[in-house]
Amino acid sequence: MEIFTQARTLSISGAALPTYGMDALSVFVPVRLQGIETIGRLDACRYLVTLRADDAYAVSPSRTADLDLDKLVGTEVTVSIQLEGKGRFISGLAGAAGLGNIGA
Repeated sequence: MEIFTQARTLSISGAALPTYGMDALSVFVPVRLQGIETIGRLDACRYLVTLRADDAYAVSPSRTADLDLDKLVGTEVTVSIQLEGKGRFISGLAGAAGLGNIGA
């Protein structure tokens, strides 16, 4: 399953995040990820994700104003970071046929 349905470096998903449309796409998109980590100390890891409403889906401002954001704070989410080199080299694939070399 492809996590990145749009051309974005960050992607976020979680059961508590509101969705929009038939595809159940997230109303919010991540714009910033900050955090600290300590090797060997999971309890010392802290992250802050800044989200904004995604204008690409033309979500009504009144709909986003009605969301209870307090219910989202502290909930579990998955943040995926797209890195360079995503993809693989396919030997013998001619030119851009299938775009097999993208990111390799």
